[in-house]
Amino acid sequence: MSGIHGILLGRSGGDGATYPTGSALVTRIQSRVTAPAEAAAWITLNPNGSIANLGNECINSPFWRDPLSTGIGANFWMRLDVLSGPLPDTNGTTPANTILQLNVARTFNWNDLAVGTVTANCRLTIARDSALTDIVSQADFPVTTIVLPSAAGPVNNFDGTTVEFQRPSATAVAAATFNTDGTCTGSGVSSQVLNNLSGSIWYSGAPVAGIGSSYWFRITHVSGDLLSSNNAAAWTQGTINISCSLALAITGNLGCFFRLDIAASAGGTILATGLVELAVERF
Repeated sequence: MSGIHGILLGRSGGDGATYPTGSALVTRIQSRVTAPAEAAAWITLNPNGSIANLGNECINSPFWRDPLSTGIGANFWMRLDVLSGPLPDTNGTTPANTILQLNVARTFNWNDLAVGTVTANCRLTIARDSALTDIVSQADFPVTTIVLPSAAGPVNNFDGTTVEFQRPSATAVAAATFNTDGTCTGSGVSSQVLNNLSGSIWYSGAPVAGIGSSYWFRITHVSGDLLSSNNAAAWTQGTINISCSLALAITGNLGCFFRLDIAASAGGTILATGLVELAVERF
């Protein structure tokens, strides 16, 4: 046998039927869209032995049992375990991590509108008994929703951390800078810097020379020690690099959180925001 049917052949069930297993059963369920569309990744096991999906990047067998037979699912049970990541949106009516008889269609779906990538790692088990001891097929696979930004613009929730560890020879300084080209960086005077901001962006199309001039910025202290410097305590146009820092000249440690808001005009509607942590230690 050749082609897709040859690839999908699984183990024999001893009843003259074939049960695809492993990646032959399901490799991935995935939906990739561009905002404002909703990413919808679904998998349905039908009582006649077929499998349906929703998602434009799915790889799975069209059946969990071959040949198909009306009502054959009444003789089988299944469980979809979510090993990591979010539970399906249908968890109230078709719960994950629960043994279910396949006498009716069992649908599990994940939906997302927010820009970003969300993955649930799952294990699907199908058996002839309600204790799932007589297993005919099993597969581990990811379910992923991907929502791409619709266009370049300020990135929301660009959280980060900059930590500075400094020996007694100099002042310890942790700084976060939001550059005029749309990038953001963290820096300190020591080479021992844990820097989650480095290489990240506040503008999705970055780097774009001078894009900061189209936006206004405000840095607000949220908690912890007060900032040592802040050039955007009030709304400030991004014609300059926006930055703040936390410095320590004596032995000890400091830490704080600040929020950066981005708007198209001074005091206008906030388009994006992020929470950033600064921490310094001098010893």
